[in-house]
Amino acid sequence: MNAPAYLLGNATHAEHRLTLLNELTADAFVTAIKSHIPGHKVRVLNLGCGSGHLEELLAPHFSNSHFVGIDINPRRIEEARARAKEFISTNSYEFIVGDITTFSPDALEPVDILISRAVLSHLANPLEVVDRFLPRVKQYFCFEEAASNSTEYYCNKKNEAYESLPELIEVQKRAQASSFQIGFDLLTTCLERSYEVVHSHISEPLLLTARHKAIWRLGVEDAPASMRLSFLKFINSFAEFENDPQAFGTYLRTVAVIAKLHASRCF
Repeated sequence: MNAPAYLLGNATHAEHRLTLLNELTADAFVTAIKSHIPGHKVRVLNLGCGSGHLEELLAPHFSNSHFVGIDINPRRIEEARARAKEFISTNSYEFIVGDITTFSPDALEPVDILISRAVLSHLANPLEVVDRFLPRVKQYFCFEEAASNSTEYYCNKKNEAYESLPELIEVQKRAQASSFQIGFDLLTTCLERSYEVVHSHISEPLLLTARHKAIWRLGVEDAPASMRLSFLKFINSFAEFENDPQAFGTYLRTVAVIAKLHASRCF
């Protein structure tokens, strides 16, 4: 099983890029969790926690709770630990460097809530990973993952890069070895297993500002060689794109689901 890998790895601006992506995609997911899950004295496990953005956004909703985040990238874990020291919370936070495809769930105490967001779609066998961790979960499984042919792309017919979109989408899929159907697969799995799906939504956030469009420029120098040319096709025409008031784009189409599990199944 291939280890998960964030496309930009340890690129200089990867953390800033993650911040921008969370600005675009996290609000609806966080709102759904706040609406459906009690947040007092619970244990939360976040698979692929990255730099701790989600923990920071959820902090006001949870109290006297314990969060555990696992991520394969030591730099992201360092950033998460530093972030947790900056915001005020009655919760405690534990961030672990680990590969969720090989990490033993038995090393963790049982948790009330399992969260995974935009991580499983980067794995070769995502459902197998979920099944390994679910026996340690008492109440809720919350995920948000790519849906259908999701990828990062811009739509602007006045931009010369527009014609290269289909090629870029295929290149990114191959580079990430992703299953871009995983969001729908996970939703189907929850329904087949008779979990109580208490919430689901599809997000397709628009990139409307130069700040968000800048995610394309961050870390390009460190992108895989196979993708660099496609990246540069976009970047060479960015001035036209950003100065055109009709320009717009889509970052990622995702499926988000909150499912209530049967405790008797897990313990």
